[in-house]
Amino acid sequence: LRAVLAPPVVGSLADQAGLRGGDVVRRAALGDAPLAPVASFDALRWVLLRGALDQRDVRLEVTLGNSGAARTAMLPLSQLTERDPDARMFRRIGIPAPLSAPVIGKLMTDGAGERAGLQTGDLVRRVGDTAVVDGGQLRDLIRTQINRAGDRVQPKTLAWRIERRGQVLTLDVTPDVQTDHGQPVGRIGAYVGSAPEMVLVRLGPLDGLTAGVAKVWQLCTMTLRYFGRMLIGQVSVKNVSGVVGVADLAGQAASLGWVYYLGFLAFMSASLGVMNLLPVPMLDGGHLMYYLWEAVTGKPVAGVWFNCLQYAGLSLLLAVMALTLVNDVTIRLLG
Repeated sequence: LRAVLAPPVVGSLADQAGLRGGDVVRRAALGDAPLAPVASFDALRWVLLRGALDQRDVRLEVTLGNSGAARTAMLPLSQLTERDPDARMFRRIGIPAPLSAPVIGKLMTDGAGERAGLQTGDLVRRVGDTAVVDGGQLRDLIRTQINRAGDRVQPKTLAWRIERRGQVLTLDVTPDVQTDHGQPVGRIGAYVGSAPEMVLVRLGPLDGLTAGVAKVWQLCTMTLRYFGRMLIGQVSVKNVSGVVGVADLAGQAASLGWVYYLGFLAFMSASLGVMNLLPVPMLDGGHLMYYLWEAVTGKPVAGVWFNCLQYAGLSLLLAVMALTLVNDVTIRLLG
């Protein structure tokens, strides 16, 4: 995904920093570190994630489009109160997704969009008095295109300016009012937004090896810091996933293509490797602690202590397994 920003969430850190929809992120840095090139939106999210978890501000060098003048924006991620790396944190930052063109896709028969005269391929430029530059922005405008009068909710009719095969048209669109998670929202009965722009990122053998080693090191250290903050209560244990969560994420990665799927497998391998080396009995890290004790004292761990530590490690692992199962069922399946 190309590092082109959608319009920042209103009131977010990105909005306050002056970032705009269509800005292309060229370089980024944590704190006072030198600015480094940003090859893709995934690389940008990685920088933002590291900044949020480390409580460090992030500097971005952006241009408006491909030929705009470069300018620098500062995201004060040290002020973030959210520490869970989820969609809510990225919305607070203000950069939840890359830019996607506000194009109308397939329309439902007799839906509000078809009744208003919209057609597949229409490019929406304005809804009422609001200029539209992003598919996500258009979806939010449609959801809020309603009037509330006490307990009554009615759709709001607004003039949409669209481009269709080189012509500019104005259509009056009145959405249908439906319920989403108990809240009334507007719907037009159409797919909204096109696929984000992609970019090919290619590294040579030496650069690829260097980048891979650096990425694995960053991932391992971040996993340890995240685990430590979870133990002291700074990060919610609701983010811990088990078999169901891993399978769900693997399916999502596979649907995006083999490159994302291989990246997910590498991420899981590194994360599991770090967890397996923790000094917990029953894990490889626990056995390393036994060997270290024997190397220092010249004798193995006493049988009584060995059994007690093994039972303690087993109990801890069973408790973690139970926690992941509860999270998978209550949050990912039922939530």
